[in-house]
Amino acid sequence: MENEETMEMLEEQIGAMIDFRDDLLELVADVADGEVEVPPYEVIYNGVIFFAKMAFDMAPSEEVARETIEAGIETAYEEWVMEERECCPNCSVTH
Repeated sequence: MENEETMEMLEEQIGAMIDFRDDLLELVADVADGEVEVPPYEVIYNGVIFFAKMAFDMAPSEEVARETIEAGIETAYEEWVMEERECCPNCSVTH
């Protein structure tokens, strides 16, 4: 019974993280296409700063913060490599 509850909780957490990523993508698109157009790379740069600062603020140590940031970058790169490339709507380049 405990394993089922743990699995259900993990599935809920994964679902919440997927929703969170989707919301972040919408937010980036909204800022990039807003009244004052901001290049997507600038939005992303500021997002990286924001989340890196959160890691340093919330992690129990600088080492854990740096490991978390590094793991996030590595995971993003691995996911990017595995994706099929489509034409980027923001720059007309196939990625």
